Amino acid sequence: MLGAMRSVASKRTWIVLVLLIIAILFIAAWLVRRASVHPQFGLIQITGMAMRSPYPPLTLWQKAEICVRSWLRLQQRYGSKSDYGLQVGTNVLGWSYRNNVPNNRDGYIYMCDVRPKADNGPLWEFALSNKQHLRDVTREDLRCEFYGMNDPRGTNVFGSAWRGRTIIVPEGQIFFARLETNRSVVYVVRLAKQHGVPKEDWATMKTEYVVANDMLPNGVGPANGSQPIRSETNSTSPAAGSRR
Repeated sequence: MLGAMRSVASKRTWIVLVLLIIAILFIAAWLVRRASVHPQFGLIQITGMAMRSPYPPLTLWQKAEICVRSWLRLQQRYGSKSDYGLQVGTNVLGWSYRNNVPNNRDGYIYMCDVRPKADNGPLWEFALSNKQHLRDVTREDLRCEFYGMNDPRGTNVFGSAWRGRTIIVPEGQIFFARLETNRSVVYVVRLAKQHGVPKEDWATMKTEYVVANDMLPNGVGPANGSQPIRSETNSTSPAAGSRR
């Protein structure tokens, strides 16, 4: 009698544990899905790069998210990393740091092709956004003017942040990027986390982005929330298009 009761109790314990595990997996899947999806553009992808430094390892939460996505057969959102640019979609978007001073970190985004075997020719067109959060960007915000390499309007729009082939942008900046050869796809990019130490020649960058497909091939003028931001800076920078 006692043995039978213990057997029943043991089965109940296992049932409770299995149900608890299932509930945890569903909650984890819901949190992963909720945290990584833009309301209009879908999956928020993450990419990064390191200049003269190993890229920080994945956190425990990031590893868990990768496992859950694999289990649910969802698209992974942690892209490959490189030491000369950010992997955005199937393309490389050049970035290098300028300042690593806390609360004043910034860097350069490159309109030219920075791949080692490329010729630094035109590749990207950019527009800056004044939105603070990636989720706040809408499709209408992307109907704005874009600026490519050596655009004569660049200085008037971006001020001293314009460098002909690069634009100085701070940590946390959201900007829109599209290829000169395919203006119907726009990448909404946020420079989420820049890390480095002042006076030491290394830096890492973590970036979040979403993909907006089927956009009009040309901008139709600035829209609310996506007007070009005039950035002012008195500091010098590398020559246009040069890599640090």
